[in-house]
Amino acid sequence: MSSQKGISIVEVVIYLGLTITGFWGFLELSRYSLRVQEEAGSKIESLYLANEALEAVRSIKDEDWDKIGYGERHLMIASNKWEIGPGRSGFLINGKYERWIDIGGVHRDGSGNIVFEPNMPSDPQSRSVVAIVEWTERGKTKQTILATYITNWREE
Repeated sequence: MSSQKGISIVEVVIYLGLTITGFWGFLELSRYSLRVQEEAGSKIESLYLANEALEAVRSIKDEDWDKIGYGERHLMIASNKWEIGPGRSGFLINGKYERWIDIGGVHRDGSGNIVFEPNMPSDPQSRSVVAIVEWTERGKTKQTILATYITNWREE
């Protein structure tokens, strides 16, 4: 009777194939995990920037309602306070994000409820504010959009 000792070449090839496949799968999973983490971080940062824009508009309107205006606007800090400028600034925040706001009129029905009908009269003491944050990640343009209404409750 002969007993075989050692490992055959077929067993070595199978072992190496399984090991390489397992290692490759682990690397791909790690790479995917890092990409998801990066995208989640970008989304969180963009939400922060959009929320900051809405808070800045609230701050400006509390100081001077007439500075709010209408249309696409950008935000800036001047003399340690928020200011609104016309159009988009074109500047990148943190080297990655462009942020602007779009301010529109608010239409109300006879009962004072907000309606989405442009032929209704616009309420001069209310505005819709949409904050848009845009960036490019892995060749794709992404956006975060937050919206709110503001009112001139201090109007006398």
